[in-house]
Amino acid sequence: MIAVTLEYRPFTLIPWIRKIDAKFPSRWSELKPVQIVAIPRLQRGLLTDVKMLQIFLGIKKNVAKRIESYQTYYVFQNLKFIREPGPLSTFVIKNIMGYKAPRDRLEGVSFGAFMFGDTYYQNYIGGKLEDLNRFIASFYTDKKGFAEDRIQDIAKIIKVSDPAKREAIAINYALIRAWLRDSYPWVFQKADEMSESDRKGGWVGVFDRLVKDDLANQDKYAKLPVSAVLRHLNIIMKEYYKYGGKV
Repeated sequence: MIAVTLEYRPFTLIPWIRKIDAKFPSRWSELKPVQIVAIPRLQRGLLTDVKMLQIFLGIKKNVAKRIESYQTYYVFQNLKFIREPGPLSTFVIKNIMGYKAPRDRLEGVSFGAFMFGDTYYQNYIGGKLEDLNRFIASFYTDKKGFAEDRIQDIAKIIKVSDPAKREAIAINYALIRAWLRDSYPWVFQKADEMSESDRKGGWVGVFDRLVKDDLANQDKYAKLPVSAVLRHLNIIMKEYYKYGGKV
C-alpha cells in the first residue's frame, strides 16, 4: 500500500486547510472487493473522480468533492498496475449470490471443475459472452461442491448479479492464470503457444495432443485437486520437451 496525504478546504470562503492521510493500493493483491469491482467501470471511463476517491481512499463524498483535480491526478497515477495482469493466486471477491470462491491457490478445486471453468473462461474472452456465468459457476460453489450437471442452474442464478462484479471476477481470473503460468510453465506456456485449431476440445484436446496420455478423460483425475494434476502434467511435459518433443 502507498501512503498518501491530500489537502482540502472544508469551507470555500474560509482559508482553513485540512489533511487526509490514507492508504492507496499499489498492486492487485492489495485491492478490496469493492475496488476490483470498480475496475471494469474505471476502464470504460464510467467513474467520476469523486467516486474513484470514495472507492479507493474510503473517504466521504463531500470530502472527495473538495479535493483539487491536480491531487486526484497524482493519486491515480498509482493505478498504472491495472494495465498488466500480474500474478495473483486468489479470488478477491469471495462471494457472489451466496456461492463462495475457492480458497487461495485454488485449494479445494478439482481438476474437473478447473477444466470446465477454464474452458468457459477462454470461450468468454474469445467472444462467447454467455459463458461468463458458466465460468463463474464452475469455480464458485456452495456446500454441495462442484458438479457438472449443476453448472447451468448456478449460472442462471449468477446471471442476475451485478455485471461489473462478474466482469471483475473474470479480470481476477486473468491474474490467477498469470500465477498458474508462473507455477506450471510447461503446462500453460506451451498450451498458450498452440494454434487456435490445436486448442479444439479444450483441456482434453490440449493434453491429448501434448502428452498423448488421455489424462483429462480419466474420472479419477477429474476428482483430484487441480494442483496435484497440474504438477504431474508439468513434470511430464518438461520431460517431453526436454527430449525434443514438438507440439
